[in-house]
Amino acid sequence: MLRLAQPGPKVQLSCRALWGNYDLVERGRFSVWSLFIAITAIVAFALGLSTGSFNYSEHMRGIYDVQSLNAYVEVNPATMRGQELMDAGRVQFVSGANVDLNLADGFKNTDVYCVAPITLNGASLASYDFWAVGKNCCSDKLADFRCGAYKSQGLKGGVRITDDVDRDFYRLAVQQAQSAHAIKAIHPLFFEWTENSFDQMMEDERAGYQVFLMSMLGHFIFQAILVAIAVTCFTKNRFE
Repeated sequence: MLRLAQPGPKVQLSCRALWGNYDLVERGRFSVWSLFIAITAIVAFALGLSTGSFNYSEHMRGIYDVQSLNAYVEVNPATMRGQELMDAGRVQFVSGANVDLNLADGFKNTDVYCVAPITLNGASLASYDFWAVGKNCCSDKLADFRCGAYKSQGLKGGVRITDDVDRDFYRLAVQQAQSAHAIKAIHPLFFEWTENSFDQMMEDERAGYQVFLMSMLGHFIFQAILVAIAVTCFTKNRFE
């Protein structure tokens, strides 16, 4: 039994649908609603904190990191080195740039971290510093890279991978590819392989905002249902 000790007329409320055999004793006109608002506010805060943290880590943090870096166009993987584009966030490669699927590899650590070097017209390079990457889109035993726009023809771009944990595993995958195919990667940079890097970044950002808006709408509906239940319960039981 919950008793709210406030002065005023005593009204016995029994809300069996929510409280079972417990009675709620109200002293004062707005005590029950104050308790309801306090509880639902705490629930809203907890849900908002957890959902916001998830949305930031899964969608928005990478976008903010990429936006803080530079954008480059006409990047030639045959003549440019990774040290020249250490601050790259978005890149557009020159015509003829594509992934070499024969040199792809994958490293498995629960997820499979897939890598394939970006070359120019399939030419062999002294150092493969630009890599298209993705998770769970290849085998850890076969060179079967199927990440991003690997089938698309025409100009290609890349959105930089900024997650430190993912980059460590992609680096291990590159080391495996170096050993398996006898190639060099002096300063590898990792990119999500896409047709247009700007459009891809905008799409990723929209996904984050969609989660934000859908979360707000979902909680609004949830709160409205709780208010409707509370009104029905308190009104019905006020006269029991």
